[in-house]
Amino acid sequence: MAYRVSLDTLRGIIDVRYWDCVPVEQRQAAFEQTSTLLAEGAPRRILIDFSGARQTAEPLSRVSDFASRLAADEALRQCRIAFIGPASSRFNIALETLSSARGYAFRRFFDREEGLAWLHERDRARVPRQAG
Repeated sequence: MAYRVSLDTLRGIIDVRYWDCVPVEQRQAAFEQTSTLLAEGAPRRILIDFSGARQTAEPLSRVSDFASRLAADEALRQCRIAFIGPASSRFNIALETLSSARGYAFRRFFDREEGLAWLHERDRARVPRQAG
């Protein structure tokens, strides 16, 4: 297994990390674990870290089918998703394209801390000034 899905209660996120070669079957398994956490009431913030991973050569149809399934998932549509990886990574192009077209709140980052900060942007609502 070249992934780990965990609920980080301190940061209020679902933390998905991949390393080594990651075939679609393992990405599918990580998605199912993430879906279970969301169904149990986990925060709607997901950090997906591909920094230590590389994609395996797989048929485009398999990758596209998986990306379509993710892009159609209603629970994911309610989440903010930060993808972390090197600038040279083309790991999630199909998913990012479909997600963008469907209006998902996601963004790519090259730095984990920047991704975490973005996931919590909405939590920092402005406090109205008191009159007087």
